[in-house]
Amino acid sequence: MNVIYEQVLSSQKPNKPGKRLRAIEWVDNHVRIIDFSALPDKIRYLDIKSIKEMFNAIKSMSLHETPLISIAIAYGMYLGAEEFPEDRTKEDFLAFVEKNARHLSSACGPTRNISGVLDRLLSLAKDPAPDKNICKIKDALLAEANRILLENMIASKRIGEIGYQVLRKYSSILVYCNTGDFTGADFRSALSPIYFAAEQGQQLHVYINEVHTTTQGSRLAALELAHAGISVTVINDSATASLMASGAIDAVLVSADRVASNGDAASNIGTYGLAVLARYHRIPFYVVAPFSAFDLTLESGKDIFIERESRLICYQIEPNVPPINIPFFEAEFDITPHECIDGIITEEGILEQPFAEIRQNALA
Repeated sequence: MNVIYEQVLSSQKPNKPGKRLRAIEWVDNHVRIIDFSALPDKIRYLDIKSIKEMFNAIKSMSLHETPLISIAIAYGMYLGAEEFPEDRTKEDFLAFVEKNARHLSSACGPTRNISGVLDRLLSLAKDPAPDKNICKIKDALLAEANRILLENMIASKRIGEIGYQVLRKYSSILVYCNTGDFTGADFRSALSPIYFAAEQGQQLHVYINEVHTTTQGSRLAALELAHAGISVTVINDSATASLMASGAIDAVLVSADRVASNGDAASNIGTYGLAVLARYHRIPFYVVAPFSAFDLTLESGKDIFIERESRLICYQIEPNVPPINIPFFEAEFDITPHECIDGIITEEGILEQPFAEIRQNALA
């Protein structure tokens, strides 16, 4: 990976309107990403030209968040396919592509978005049409990756427009996790309605949780909001209850990596606790997710696989804290039960309790 541009941000004043940040794009036959590991001190762009570099970027958390990783994996599949010699058989090529899919998938936890992207690209690679030689399949993989990028941008804008129907009633919003420009090609998920509201001239103040353990909220979401000129305050995760009790929060927006057919949602760890607090304080709690995050094969959140590993804590924690011989529990995600969710904002509309629309689609 080559560093092609780096901007120091330490001297930039908060809430100074700036250029929209794009976390990933296709440029001159390679992928260009923002290096998350350099934030918030610097905006560093990296050029990725091979599947190995893409795998390392995901594994090392130079980029993360599901929507962004889904797009990156799509391009990674193409970059990997480009390395295959065209004088070998299509059977060998298919085996090579399937191996690449497993390899890229192993760099991150399983989500509905990522598995859906891999299924789309593998389906293209398996096209039995005799006129589809290896060269044409490679071209098709790149075209599909570009299509996924465009779909992300279109869905994100539509989510913003629909979510604005909720936000225009409020002046103070709490957002959890990093769910904006840094998660995809353009504004995305829980920050999409906030950007759209700002474009309409609405004066919103946004509270952002730190979101431990990688401080995605304070490092990423807060940075991009300030960069876009939107009023933002970072709060301790542990201060959320007190802030809600003070009456400072009008509504809560969170994203979701996977939504079951009953409306249960898997999100970044800590979202469930936030939903319980919002319920107690009678604050509207909305999940913002594209339809690609819905898995209608799952009856409830109990069927959603939750990854548990130590890499997030190890990403930030000081050496020997906690002491090396003391075990700790960690999960990347938790499940927010549908009873705690007032609505799910999608690119097709707002789903509300009791989420009958999701169940009907699951039974169809």
